[in-house]
Amino acid sequence: MTGKLLGAVCIACGAVWGCIARYRQLRQRRELVRAFMQALGHMEAAIRWQRQSMTPLLTELAQRPRCGAYFAAILKNVESNIPLQAAWDNAFSALPDAETADILRSVELTGDETCLLTGLQYGQRRLRQLAERREQADTRDRRLTGAALFSAAGLLVILLI
Repeated sequence: MTGKLLGAVCIACGAVWGCIARYRQLRQRRELVRAFMQALGHMEAAIRWQRQSMTPLLTELAQRPRCGAYFAAILKNVESNIPLQAAWDNAFSALPDAETADILRSVELTGDETCLLTGLQYGQRRLRQLAERREQADTRDRRLTGAALFSAAGLLVILLI
């Protein structure tokens, strides 16, 4: 009887661990989208109000905790004489989230200040919409994941006993 009880507890712990892992994965994905949204907003403000050039701006963005590595890659490529747009596209091609990568790669960093600011605003707006859609989808996903894992755990416990 003790073995069955211990097995049931292990199955329940596995279900809880699975839920926690999935929740963490969904949260990290949402936080990365928000981090990029904030970074684009910061870029827009720095260019519009401070007239900051791209190199110091990319250096500043490379210090951000969630998305800084991507901006550091852009900066490294730009310093090795790769055009800014190509470096931008290259860095965001490495993103594991294809939808976020597509939005970021669609931002045009060429043209005059107005064109650049419009592109950054558009990218920001699309990332905000993506974050909102994902928030709703993730709520459904968390419920379905929890229900599936706990149903499977309950079935296994019943079979065990």
